[in-house]
Amino acid sequence: MNGSVDLSVQYSSNQLSRVTQTGLARDQPLGLILKEAGLLNDEEIDRIVCHARASGMRFGEAAIALGLVRPEDLKAILAYQFDLPLVIPGEHRIDREVIAAHESFHPVLDDLRELRDQLMLRWSALGPSEPRTVALVGVARAEGRSFLAANLAVVFAQTGLEVLLIDADMRRGRLHRMFGLDGSVGLSTILSGRPSAGAKIQIEPMRSLSLIPCGGEPPNAADLLVGPRFGELLRHATESHQVIILDTPAASEAPELLAISARVDGNVLVARRGSSRAKAVQALVKSITDVGGKLVGSVLSGA
Repeated sequence: MNGSVDLSVQYSSNQLSRVTQTGLARDQPLGLILKEAGLLNDEEIDRIVCHARASGMRFGEAAIALGLVRPEDLKAILAYQFDLPLVIPGEHRIDREVIAAHESFHPVLDDLRELRDQLMLRWSALGPSEPRTVALVGVARAEGRSFLAANLAVVFAQTGLEVLLIDADMRRGRLHRMFGLDGSVGLSTILSGRPSAGAKIQIEPMRSLSLIPCGGEPPNAADLLVGPRFGELLRHATESHQVIILDTPAASEAPELLAISARVDGNVLVARRGSSRAKAVQALVKSITDVGGKLVGSVLSGA
């Protein structure tokens, strides 16, 4: 996934919310769904059908060409029609940075889906019930690991797989804020052996995506991650999730990163163009392989 990442998100209108509330069957023609959403009337549908036939356009393309439907509204309705879980504006607090939860056609999503598909191809030799754990690793802060982890988890969940996202950066974790959640109970709570009810949170409206936030910052993050409870957590998680994605602390600040990278099925290296230093990246790759970790991919994010 190369090049700059544009984090801008344009919200679709509330038409998706209105359609969802009607309970209209998703297999109905697009024109009928648009009518039910209050975006078209019968006369306008007839005009669009005639224009589509004359021009060879699809119905949606013709509707936009005639100026009868806005592109963002059409995208929202198509997401509903194809059962793509997306955030309904005003109903969830997921940050705009989690682009995959808000948009279906944003340019960066092609890169995210390509990475997802590459990982799935690598895992194709595994049985359908075999778990797949992957950690996003990098040398320094602000390289894009949290952005990638959150969005990658969403695009995996949108395929219907049961996905668990773990914020393993107990020093500076921020996934709970990206998903609009309270992160006070989470990984650090579990690993320290304290009562951890509510540490795993289902993300709406993704349905098959859950998050374990970082929890409160412990004084002994390194000890907790190299201890036995972390391995037990991963083993337990694989019993109910098909994909497990871990956001991790910067290697330059957290030597316990190696304990994480050695326990997962694969690591994806994340570096930032113009910022990450080649020698430091090479040293991290060597350290991961030295402890038995496996590198399965790399991502170069934009400056």
